[in-house]
Amino acid sequence: MRYRAILLSILTLALLVVFTQPSRAGWVEVDKHAGTMYISENGLIKNIPPGKSGVWTIMDLNDGTVTMVNTRTRTYTIIYPEKFCTQVTSMMNNMMAGMPPEQRAMMAEMMNGSGKRPSPKVTVVKKGFGGKMQGYNTVKYGVAVNGRPYKDIWLAPEAPIMKDVRRFISKSTEMSAQMESCSQMGPGAQGPAPETSKEYSALAQKGWLMKEVNLKSRKVEKEVESLKRKSIASSEFHVPAGYRKVSMREMMGGMRR
Repeated sequence: MRYRAILLSILTLALLVVFTQPSRAGWVEVDKHAGTMYISENGLIKNIPPGKSGVWTIMDLNDGTVTMVNTRTRTYTIIYPEKFCTQVTSMMNNMMAGMPPEQRAMMAEMMNGSGKRPSPKVTVVKKGFGGKMQGYNTVKYGVAVNGRPYKDIWLAPEAPIMKDVRRFISKSTEMSAQMESCSQMGPGAQGPAPETSKEYSALAQKGWLMKEVNLKSRKVEKEVESLKRKSIASSEFHVPAGYRKVSMREMMGGMRR
């Protein structure tokens, strides 16, 4: 009987190890337009866009990587923002290798473009109290680019999430700017995005973004429906078991299916 009790205890412990997922403190944000974000206190951000694309990302602000996951093809790729432009150029060169000479020359000209465009002049104006959103007081800011209205932004300065993420904001901004810089390649490039300017980036330190309206398109680009502190399973920030690692080129091809 004693042996049976010991065996039962071992079996119970084994089941707990298998079925109990380690978790970490964090936040879950649900947005009407941008999808769902899982944010951990230790610098991991999982973003699941709206819709049924099956593609989501994990940004690791500690090792500076962005992992892109495609649940439809059960594949993933790892992007290093500081090497992203090199990866894009390499991918384009590989694609060009099999093209006829005329088409290859045309693609090369498109990639080279006419150099980088100048940075836009960005100004930010505090417009005052923006009302309550999800229980938080907000402050409204207006952003202009080259003298023209660009966006209205509502920030929640007192949202508790700011205490958990403030130390990672600069790294997140830096990584995003590194990846965005590739958009300057080619003749259709319009120069650095206003969001990468120091004036715009400084807004991230002033409060959590609750709402964002593009004044040019009159489109609401972000509107938080829910922002709650939760215990998040560590598995949320891992690539699912059995997924195959692929090149960025193969990943992009899979997204077009």
